[in-house]
Amino acid sequence: MIMGSTHIDSYIRRLFRWSGEESLYLLIISVIYLLFSFYNIFYYPIYIDESLTYEWFTSRGFVSSITYYPEPNNHVLFSLITNVFDYLPLPSLLKLRLPNLIIGYGSVLLTYRYLKNEFGHKKTVIPHCLFTFSYAITFYTVFARGYMLLIFSVLLGLIFLLKLIKEYDRKYVIAYGLCCIIGFCSHPLFLYAFVSFSIVLVINYQAFIIRQMRDIILSKLLVIVSTGIFYSPILYFNGLRSLTSNNAIEKRKLEGLDDFFANLFNNYDNIFGIKSRALIIALMLGVGLSWFLQKRFRKEVVIVIVMLISPYIFSLFQGVLLSPRYLLYLIFPITLGVAILLFVIQEHLKVNKVIIYLICLLGVLFQIHVFKTTNPKAAIHRDLAGLQLFNSIDFDKKDTMKAFFDFNSETAYEFFTLNYYLKSDKPQIKLDTILGTLNSKQFAEQDLLILNKKSNLKSDVLNNFIFVANIDSYLIYERSK
Repeated sequence: MIMGSTHIDSYIRRLFRWSGEESLYLLIISVIYLLFSFYNIFYYPIYIDESLTYEWFTSRGFVSSITYYPEPNNHVLFSLITNVFDYLPLPSLLKLRLPNLIIGYGSVLLTYRYLKNEFGHKKTVIPHCLFTFSYAITFYTVFARGYMLLIFSVLLGLIFLLKLIKEYDRKYVIAYGLCCIIGFCSHPLFLYAFVSFSIVLVINYQAFIIRQMRDIILSKLLVIVSTGIFYSPILYFNGLRSLTSNNAIEKRKLEGLDDFFANLFNNYDNIFGIKSRALIIALMLGVGLSWFLQKRFRKEVVIVIVMLISPYIFSLFQGVLLSPRYLLYLIFPITLGVAILLFVIQEHLKVNKVIIYLICLLGVLFQIHVFKTTNPKAAIHRDLAGLQLFNSIDFDKKDTMKAFFDFNSETAYEFFTLNYYLKSDKPQIKLDTILGTLNSKQFAEQDLLILNKKSNLKSDVLNNFIFVANIDSYLIYERSK
């Protein structure tokens, strides 16, 4: 036990053994990342997918999280984590968003540690800044969805896959398998990464003897069995089609090869927040050229190319058009590719350290600018309306209230975000929201009407109500005294 404890302590010390310059760099990056993330967490209103996570899973407990699968909205492992955080004495906003901040920051530290060990600090800082402040990391550090867990599991799985290929050890097989299980539990989209990992293992089959291959195959089978067990409650209550043929998949059916080629290498925009097809193609060409120029990183080059190309090949067999969200997990393979390319460049072209840090600073500022101008108010305008509706209601007038919300497919965003604020921030208020067709009978006992401006209401219906607010596309009325 003592020897084992000493070994672990030694490993931890090696893990965080950084020089003064490295520690200072990491401190500065951490402060910027955490401050910017906390600012965004409190600045941006809850958006509809987050409000549905809270409504359907967080507030209803563990059983709902592992059994209910409406559309593809349940990122099951993340929902379970928010169930745990729901017991903490925190504001409801942090119960939803704090888990991703923790996972995101862990990913930032882990990425730096891996890149530094492989390429050295000087050659790591630019790709590390690219990763840390990329649109994908920034967005899903803030917003409460399971994609950050997916990114984390691919990041960790890829690291252990590389270790496994370079130097076989059974502990790497176990760690790799666990990462794959976490990935599948995070999101079924991990299937794309799992297929890519499997292709890489097949390409490198000569690195293993038969017994080692047997262990790897066994780990793959255990991943599949464990995933099946984890999703079995959902399969039992919702059926296999809830995972394999839900509405989100049906809407993205591939109609023909024209659609496929029009979509080719055009789904990385959510990683960078900008149009990125040309950047990805240039990166693949540059990394491919690195295979000839730098023998040391040939295995990494193969992994990067396979990870970037295989999702398109697999989706072609699936008959499904890829969505930009599907490929968010590729941020780390892309970062690895950039690190390889910059390593080769810096080996042949000596670059002053000051210039490297200046490039990092400009890159961070640019990526923050992209996030602030790409995502915000245009994308979450309707979610912001839900918060504005909530703020317009005077809750001090009554201990309980009943309200009518003019709900239809066009008002779903506002309804679910408003519903989140009511349930999470005003639990003492009983707000009975009615959904359905507008008619005067439904108004008989209502204290509040939230009506779409397009509603066709006769004026006599509102005789007992007074107008109090005009919010976005809605008119709010309160019952007159």
